[in-house]
Amino acid sequence: MNGDQRIREVATALFYERGYHGTTMREIAGGAGMKAASLYNHYPGKQQLFHRIVADTTRALGEEARVRLAGCHDPEGRLRALIDCHVRFHIDNRLAARVSEDQLGALEPANRAHVVGLRDDYERLFKEILAAGRAEAGWRVPDVAVVSSGIATMCTQVATWFRESGRLTAGDVARIFADLALSGLSPPPAAAPGEHGAGQLTGALIR
Repeated sequence: MNGDQRIREVATALFYERGYHGTTMREIAGGAGMKAASLYNHYPGKQQLFHRIVADTTRALGEEARVRLAGCHDPEGRLRALIDCHVRFHIDNRLAARVSEDQLGALEPANRAHVVGLRDDYERLFKEILAAGRAEAGWRVPDVAVVSSGIATMCTQVATWFRESGRLTAGDVARIFADLALSGLSPPPAAAPGEHGAGQLTGALIR
């Protein structure tokens, strides 16, 4: 691990534990085993270091997702692949992912706009899949933005409770989430001939 990687690793852990505003460059330097003056040779300030961590994490998620989706064309397969990618990424990059999600507001306006743009590009993948599923497979998607946010948030929160020593693997959790999402999106099965009428009659007798 080179010096810059060590700095970002230590800074990410401190931002996660103490928050952006509760962390000082001196503490980061101490954790990385260097003098504060040496740290400033790598980053001119805490904001630049924080922006690097958040932007790199957000960009890496999008790049990984696009690799996973390459060559997968049907909506169900794409949604399963994206959910699996999202879950695994947030488990494998737990601290950086939580910092990026929870402390976005600590970024200065220009840096925040940059990261929001990266995040919007990633979230567009969910929206495109949901829109395609609605058009091609009749998925029930009353509002693409709301449903997309709901699925992504469900997957993001795995980082708060998943334990590698638990009974489920990351892949198990991703499959459960994908099954849950698809069960809610899939159109209801068509009623068999006469089924609707029989139900009406039963209801009438009960009343």
